[in-house]
Amino acid sequence: MAVDAAGTLYVVWVYGGPSDFGIYFVRSTDAGGTFTAPKNISRTAESTGAFVPELAAGAVGEVIAVWLDEYEPYPGQSEQIFFTRSTDSGDTFSAPVQVSFRWTPEWSASSGPAVSTDALAQLYAGWDQGRIGAAPDVLLVASYDGGQTFSAPVNLSEGLGASGRLRIASETPSRVYAIWQMLRPRSWETMFRRSLDGGATFSELKRLSRGGHGSSIPQGIAVGRPEQVCAVWEEVNKGFDIFMRCSFNGGENFRKEFNATGRRGHFEGDIALDAAGSAYLVFGCSLRGVNPDYWWWGVCFRRSLEPLQ
Repeated sequence: MAVDAAGTLYVVWVYGGPSDFGIYFVRSTDAGGTFTAPKNISRTAESTGAFVPELAAGAVGEVIAVWLDEYEPYPGQSEQIFFTRSTDSGDTFSAPVQVSFRWTPEWSASSGPAVSTDALAQLYAGWDQGRIGAAPDVLLVASYDGGQTFSAPVNLSEGLGASGRLRIASETPSRVYAIWQMLRPRSWETMFRRSLDGGATFSELKRLSRGGHGSSIPQGIAVGRPEQVCAVWEEVNKGFDIFMRCSFNGGENFRKEFNATGRRGHFEGDIALDAAGSAYLVFGCSLRGVNPDYWWWGVCFRRSLEPLQ
């Protein structure tokens, strides 16, 4: 789900089966009161199934989507990442384009698509991709011409440890922020890198999660007012917790992490920031109090009462 600068709401999901799954799209211009008829935006003559859609919106009418697909023109190819874009609020979409690698003796299957766009319609797509005989890496490409062409992929994890669950956010001018999960010597950690030149180069690796406190699983990253970027992750250590760290200077440094839900036992969160810098969280939570004889799970919401400082 995503919202553009005009307030138009866009939603995508997977539908079909068992061999013709596709990515379907609708939009609403009245805050969800009504929606357009669903349309398949992933269909091609060669597609054998599309899954795991991700969506981003930016300027008025600008909406982009990525997903996991299998493409028959390259026999034996594993699942790869595809991209499409609309500049007219979803009335029409560009033909799907593959942005991950074709199968080679070095690279194999792709997964975990991620996407972001900014107010100037610079586009960023990312994914994790396996290597034959080696751990997977996370990669990112950029487009400065509306998806007509893409840059060569940048390997964010640089083969330093098995990596996945990439999440990206972007803002003008040409700032890109990325978090992902990387296997370090003792546990999985949430790592961070930023680019100040539209994804051409990236900063050194920075660990956001708490070392020595169990494994962490990245959940989301978002931008708010200029140079404000916040990331959340799930920490698994004798239970579940959602932790959060924020930067107010474009990722140069981050404030100390804190438990974003205020208590333990929460999991699978995500974050959004508004233009003033206020934070909004959704996360999985226990609702055992509904009936003490059963263990209930639900989706909970929390927001900051004022912009984060």
